[in-house]
Amino acid sequence: MNKTVIVGASAFAVMLGAATTIGAPQTKYPGEMTEPRVIVRNHGRSEAVPVDVRDVNLEKPLRVHVTNGEPAEGDVLQARAARQLWEYETAVVPAGRDLASVLNARGAAGWEAVGTTSVSSESVTILLKRPR
Repeated sequence: MNKTVIVGASAFAVMLGAATTIGAPQTKYPGEMTEPRVIVRNHGRSEAVPVDVRDVNLEKPLRVHVTNGEPAEGDVLQARAARQLWEYETAVVPAGRDLASVLNARGAAGWEAVGTTSVSSESVTILLKRPR
């Protein structure tokens, strides 16, 4: 009885190993990368896929194919890298005034504090920026 179980388990392990080897993508050399075929299925807006295009040659427009799960020939979204332009401003806050309330008011208008330009006993000057 034990011999039959051991032989059966061994045969199953050999078949499982063979099936895994046959089903695995084949490469020419060990360690070589396989062909990059990826299917991404998002089930909602919360499952967005981040894309890093820092190493893309941007001498010509970047072509992005949008298929929404269906094969499509003409659905191509043209994209290009855009340089972010900033608008800068300074805020002078007199000594004794609540700095957080001044920054919260400017933050509501889209400004972000990026540093201080001068600090004295009378005031603090803060550098602000926001996208144009």
